[in-house]
Amino acid sequence: MSIAEFGEAMKASDLAEVVVIRPEEELDSSSVVDEAALADTQKALSARSGSAILKDASDPFYPVLQEYTDVVSKNPPMGLPPDQG
Repeated sequence: MSIAEFGEAMKASDLAEVVVIRPEEELDSSSVVDEAALADTQKALSARSGSAILKDASDPFYPVLQEYTDVVSKNPPMGLPPDQG
């Protein structure tokens, strides 16, 4: 499934849950990954997170976020709120 198809399925509420299956050797691969490749991957992922999606009309989730602008924050927090307990 492409990212565009995934976005459409999310928008249509066709997905009940999403599971990512990875081989065990990929789960702890940070010691064997090229640092430059890892930095590029982290940069690409951080570019698509947070408020960047709200500003990028080509992002597959942009139309969904626009539909719910009354409940989606323009400046989402970068982490979880502090524990109140």
